[in-house]
Order: sequence, then C-alpha cells, then structure tokens
Amino acid sequence: MTAHPETFLQASSVGAVIQNYLYTYPLKAFINPHHAFLDLTPHNALVLLTAPGLLDHNVGTIIKGWLWKGDALKLYEMAYHAEGDVLELGTYAGLSTCILAQAVIDSGRDGRVVPIDIADFGWKLNADLNQVSQRIDFHLGPAIEKVQGLISAGRKFGFAFVDHSHTYEEVAAICPLLDKVMTPGSFVQFHDYNDPRNGQEPDYGVWQAVADTLSPSFQFYGVYGCSGLYRFTG
Repeated sequence: MTAHPETFLQASSVGAVIQNYLYTYPLKAFINPHHAFLDLTPHNALVLLTAPGLLDHNVGTIIKGWLWKGDALKLYEMAYHAEGDVLELGTYAGLSTCILAQAVIDSGRDGRVVPIDIADFGWKLNADLNQVSQRIDFHLGPAIEKVQGLISAGRKFGFAFVDHSHTYEEVAAICPLLDKVMTPGSFVQFHDYNDPRNGQEPDYGVWQAVADTLSPSFQFYGVYGCSGLYRFTG
C-alpha cells in the first residue's frame, strides 16, 4: 500500500488545492467499470451530482451530494478492499452510501455498509433504484450515541467514512471512539478535511479536530479531493 505524505496539510494550505485521486492499493488501472465510471462524471470540481445510472444500472437516478471526484474514487477503492464491514457517519441522500455499497458488492465479500444519520433524507429510494439496499443497515440517531452502541456490541469495521458534521466539537467527539471500532490495518476517511472553511467559519473545524483528538495509532495516508485518509495501525 502507498501513502502520500506529500499531500499533508499545513494550516496555511487547507483548501488551497483540491487534491487529485491517487491509489492507495497497488493498481495499474481502475478496479472495474464501476470505479472508472466515477472518474467520468461530468463534475470535475464543485459539487458532484451523479450522472444518470451512477452505478451502471441504467435507472436514471440523480443523487445529490457533496463529493469531489477524488472523494468518490477513494471511497470506492477503500470499501472495495476493506476487510469486513463499512461504517458511514452521515448519509444524506445516499450518494456516498450507494458508492460504498456497490464497492462491497463488487468485492465479492459478504460485507455490510452501516450508515448513521440523525435524519432520513431519502437514501433508501436511491439505494433501491441502484439495487444496493440489500447490503445497507441504516441506523437513525446521533453519531456519538450510535457508535458507542456499536462499540458496546463489539462491532468492528474495515473502513469508515466520517461525514456526520463539520464542527470541531462533533468531529473531536467521534475521533477518540474510532480506535475502539476499527480493525488493525483499516482506514478512516474524513470528509471536508481539506476545506478552506476550516478555521475560517464557526461551523467548520474538521482538520483541526482530527489533528487534536485522533489517536496516534492512526497514520496519515494522504489527501484526496477534500478528504483526509488515515490508517489504524492497532
């Protein structure tokens, strides 16, 4: 596996450049047509609104979301290669959820995607249209409370996508729980880690919260799109 320390962010450079997608696992090309399709979406920058038939099922759905192309490609790669289930904090309309579930299905393993959100924004309809809902176990409620419940139940995950909040307080509250719910060698992807609003607007403090509160057991692996990737060394 390859880390990309050259993409590490200093406070002065957060959001200055939205990083391109780079492979973590050794690959010569895209994993498969589903992965490659994410690179062909028409929005190279700004908000990624998925093209009709995002996951190649020709259903003509458009799932609204806030993913850069680098975010989406990295999500698919990480979920595809993860050993075990996938945890997602923050679901909205299900854009990232559908990408994660499709990757798990394509991997051939019997993994589950476990999204958590404080409200249901219609993710189920999009998951049904894209034929991936059979792999999704949605949990309704606050991220902190639900993750604590998963820890109590002994659940472990091979990949996690953290996107439940942009605030320093809520990201800082979840970071100390992650080493209790991740398996050694697994990855965590923090969305909006590379966002220029961090430290500039009161509701944005993702980068700072990760820097201050994430366990030293997590090793920085790179910035892709606006996401920061870390590996749990155990």
